[in-house]
Amino acid sequence: MTNAPLILTLDCDMFSNDPNAPQRALCYFLDKDFSPNLSFVQFPQRYTGLNKNDIYSGEFRRVFVLNEQGLDGLQGANYVGTCSFFSRRSLYSSPPMAMPSSDEFKVQSCLLSSELILLKANEVANSEYEHGHKEWGSQIGFMYGSLVEDYYTGYILHCKGWTSVFCNPDRPAFLGEAPKSLLDVLSQRKRWCVGLYQASDQWFFLYAYLFLSTYVQDLIEFMEVGGLMQRWWSEQRMWLIKGISSSTFGTLDFILSQIGCSSQGFNVTNKVKREEENKLYENGKFVFRTASPFFVSMGTIAIINVISFIFGFIKAMIRVGGLDEMMIQLLLSGFIVTNSWPVYEAMFTRKDGGKMPESVTKASILLSIILFYLGNFYFTLND
Repeated sequence: MTNAPLILTLDCDMFSNDPNAPQRALCYFLDKDFSPNLSFVQFPQRYTGLNKNDIYSGEFRRVFVLNEQGLDGLQGANYVGTCSFFSRRSLYSSPPMAMPSSDEFKVQSCLLSSELILLKANEVANSEYEHGHKEWGSQIGFMYGSLVEDYYTGYILHCKGWTSVFCNPDRPAFLGEAPKSLLDVLSQRKRWCVGLYQASDQWFFLYAYLFLSTYVQDLIEFMEVGGLMQRWWSEQRMWLIKGISSSTFGTLDFILSQIGCSSQGFNVTNKVKREEENKLYENGKFVFRTASPFFVSMGTIAIINVISFIFGFIKAMIRVGGLDEMMIQLLLSGFIVTNSWPVYEAMFTRKDGGKMPESVTKASILLSIILFYLGNFYFTLND
């Protein structure tokens, strides 16, 4: 609730790290070449407390730096929900044909009545206010209807003709606390996955296949923005983990919500510090600890691939020409096994408090046996 010409949006768990950040943003808003169509200045999200290899890929270097730098040369960076300075005017109108010169955009010199301000504030804060203003949340202010209202808002602003700027100074403008537990990371990703489906274009799947790239190109791009080899490995490993857990469950939640079988809630990422959790994280150990469906899917995939790799390798060695025939399958399965090493450790060798719960390990083994049996039955039937 403000009538200020500029608005800072910042998550409650982040803090200012550079007192010059507002001045940096003002440099763009006061520049005649940028300001007429400039909606917001986006700073990257940065985090404190990341361990040496960033095992959970909490840095989000690709999303918050690499992608934003690429978009900066087009219509501008995405709005990521925090670390942004907004032009208030862009939240309720389209870009002007020329620089505004009316009294509407001049600061009032007269004092405002405190009683009037409180009256207006109570009116806006009232839960019934938006029911009488149907354009609120769809044409005015930040967009509703998605768990990722930030991306949705930025998308709508760009569609209206507004632009944005990505500002990435050496000193982080704002800092936050990254999740230290794998469950918290995957829960956060699941929430984002559901929201991105809600905000996506109906032709999304037609475009999706265009964005295929090789791991070599991915590594080069990651290192070009200051990333390290080990952190890239953590990044791609977490990409695989999220794909078989949080993204899968997020997709399922979205489908169920569309047919009226589920109501997606907003689960705030746990930022509470636990001493043992932090110690394991600093030592580069994944923290499982909690029994979760996320971990069952991870354990099942890991077990299936290691068994497939072992039996496939034996079969390839025994059969004449088997190695040439099964080379691609062995490489793919071996790559997944390598990425799943922290899962095997948590299930079978670790004794600390962050190991995989016994119930999850048993459920993963049981589900793997069932899937192997069904697969064997299917191929036997077809033969």
